[in-house]
Amino acid sequence: MQISGGKLEYGDKLEKSKKVSRIILIAIVLIFILIVAIICTILYIQKDILKIYVDGKAVSMEKRNNYN
Repeated sequence: MQISGGKLEYGDKLEKSKKVSRIILIAIVLIFILIVAIICTILYIQKDILKIYVDGKAVSMEKRNNYN
C-alpha cells in the first residue's frame, strides 16, 4: 500500500481484494447481529405488552376469559 499524489494505491491487487473481503464479511456479520437483536427486542416487547394482571398475577387471555 502506497500513498502517491494524495491517493492510496495498492501495490498488489490480492491485498486490496483481501481488505475488501474482510470489510464485506464484517458488514454482513454486523447486519446479521443487528437483525437478531431487533427480532429479540420485538418479541420481548410483545411478550410484555400482552400480559394481563388479575389480582396481582399475570395471566393469559384464555385464563382471564374463564374468570368471567
